[in-house]
Amino acid sequence: MPTPHLAALLSVTIPMGLGLLLDRLLGEPPHHHPLVGFGRYASAIERLFRRLGANRGIGLLAWSAAILPWVALAGSLRESNIWLGLLLDVGLLYFAIGSRSLAEHARAVATPLLAGEIRSVFFMTEPDVASSDATNMAATAVIEGDEIVLNGKKWWSSGVGDPRCKIGIFMAATPNPDLGRHNQHSMVLVPMDTPGVTITRMLPVFGAYDEPHGHGEVHFTNVRVPLSNFIAGPGKGFEIAQGRLGPGRIHHCMRCLGAAEKSLELAIKRGVDRVAFKKQLINLGGNRERIADARVAIDQARLLTLQAAWKIDTYGVMAALTDVSSIKVVAPTVLQNVVDFAIQMHGGAGVSHDTPLTGFFAQARSLRLADGPDEVHKGMIARLELMKYGVMK
Repeated sequence: MPTPHLAALLSVTIPMGLGLLLDRLLGEPPHHHPLVGFGRYASAIERLFRRLGANRGIGLLAWSAAILPWVALAGSLRESNIWLGLLLDVGLLYFAIGSRSLAEHARAVATPLLAGEIRSVFFMTEPDVASSDATNMAATAVIEGDEIVLNGKKWWSSGVGDPRCKIGIFMAATPNPDLGRHNQHSMVLVPMDTPGVTITRMLPVFGAYDEPHGHGEVHFTNVRVPLSNFIAGPGKGFEIAQGRLGPGRIHHCMRCLGAAEKSLELAIKRGVDRVAFKKQLINLGGNRERIADARVAIDQARLLTLQAAWKIDTYGVMAALTDVSSIKVVAPTVLQNVVDFAIQMHGGAGVSHDTPLTGFFAQARSLRLADGPDEVHKGMIARLELMKYGVMK
């Protein structure tokens, strides 16, 4: 006879092993997935109990009503027949694991993305609303049966012009009156060849189209994709964005620092090589002081960016909100100022395509809008600072 410890171990490992084996052999059910049905059942329970109020006690009652009857039923079946109990455990684990399905969904996109064979695009900014407030979002992702129906307009969708762009992430409203304002949006994977996805035009930045990647306006008209294309589930868009946008903004700032370094290098070389009024440009018009100012500003921005990255790595995104907003304000502005000085040192050549300076300037000025304008980030910094003193609005 097995010892009690061994029996307990076997009661866990055998159902888990059989559940994994079923998942590996069969994959998940293609239609009418039990977990989807349970999700709808739980949502109905939640809506019913919300009518009674919104507090922890009501929440506990709703949770109990949704979960405990099924737990009691499972316990009763398990006690009545050991084989029925085993079958129940294996079935529940099979439905819950979904590893084969997740691997298949991820592999189809991740493998060619990692190999550089395809590219992706993020659809967030909209032409008809102020996109600095993401709760304004007019585009919708509505559940209809086993599908998500997407409608709306997006623009400044960077990379959509690249011939290799095959998959997009569409952020849109998924209205749910029972949830808060930051649980009303979702992110959905959309293959670019899905019917109803139309690139209406490419958008120039200061006259340049940034080929081949480009920035496009894209319309979505009754675009239908499977429910499985939700990323993390409906209503999780803001949660995902909080995790992505911090590191994404650090990436922008790193690129700004590299461009600022190159701009300063070009300015110095031009100042040393060019002679006017029998003097090197570097020795005219306070240019030495401007070089010193640029060096100080770049190094300050670099250290602030490193601090933000360190905080995210060490404490997580939410602990670095002030730092991320700070660098998002500082780094593009530093680049803009350094590039302006470098253009001035180059004269007419600085505004031509003979140097990368015009591209750097467009990058700097655009980034003072992209991923949140300066004013939004300064507002965030001020709000977080005032909260330390009890000012909550």
